[in-house]
Amino acid sequence: MKNKIIGIILLLLVLAGCSKFDGDEKSKEENQVKKEINYFYSGKSKQDSGDYRGAIEDYNKAIKLNPYTKETYNHRGIAKTNLGDYSGAMKDYSEAIALDPNYRDPYHNRGNIKIILGDYKGGIKDLDKAIELDPNYKEAYYDRGIAKLMSEDFEGVIKDCDKVVELDPDYVGGYYFRGLVKEMLEDYTGAMKDYGKVVELDPGYVDGYYGRGLVKAELGDYREAIEDYDKAIELEPDYLEI
Repeated sequence: MKNKIIGIILLLLVLAGCSKFDGDEKSKEENQVKKEINYFYSGKSKQDSGDYRGAIEDYNKAIKLNPYTKETYNHRGIAKTNLGDYSGAMKDYSEAIALDPNYRDPYHNRGNIKIILGDYKGGIKDLDKAIELDPNYKEAYYDRGIAKLMSEDFEGVIKDCDKVVELDPDYVGGYYFRGLVKEMLEDYTGAMKDYGKVVELDPGYVDGYYGRGLVKAELGDYREAIEDYDKAIELEPDYLEI
């Protein structure tokens, strides 16, 4: 009986020790998660204020604590993009995608890097994927339209800009680039309408006045064309020297 009692006591002591060990491990993991989250949001705050190097330092610390958080890689990629480290940004976006192939944002961001580097086909492919994952992703349609413009796929630009303004009727850039392409295709009536919408939505949009002035000149309406040029120069005196 005595030996049995001693055995029970020893068992209880072992279980108590294991419980304490498990509790310590759990507490340690919770603290690590808290640190990771703090570093992430500290990095995001620095990034929002333009301190991209400081943001990267915080994201590095967050990743060291947990190398499996897709959002941290995506945001570090954004910070690197703003510093012109396109190679580093590309790696981070690719890592975020590897962690979650259904995460739309890094496809968009990586696509934009490819466009900056002149890989329009690759950029469009990434933007296609972002749109596949989120068919209402207006920014992805807009940026894909720019890539198509650079690739001289003018009809493709118009289709993407159509989608942009369908999703957001106040998206100024969608009207501007659609107007620009219509002007290039000599659809002056359509271009005039789009440029008009641009300056209606944003009276300070210099390119809108200048573009509309060019169209008016093409149509022989020189007086009104001069008025638009004057407005562009009023808003930005050195505009025609750029």
